[in-house]
Amino acid sequence: MSVLGYNTEKAAKNLIPQLRTVGLIDAEGVPQDLAKRYRMDAEYVDAVKEIVDSVYPAELRELFLVRPKM
Repeated sequence: MSVLGYNTEKAAKNLIPQLRTVGLIDAEGVPQDLAKRYRMDAEYVDAVKEIVDSVYPAELRELFLVRPKM
């Protein structure tokens, strides 16, 4: 977890539940396909959209939609 700037094991362990919640790792801590796509520039935007869609209800996501100005 030092890649994320966490220098202590305790700090790194605090991130594990969130990484599981968004689907980046499984119950054993193994990176999932989503984590691999998140790291690739070409697939990053779609991976983030998938994470946001899985965590936030549609009603909340709609509050933050960027709509083109007319």
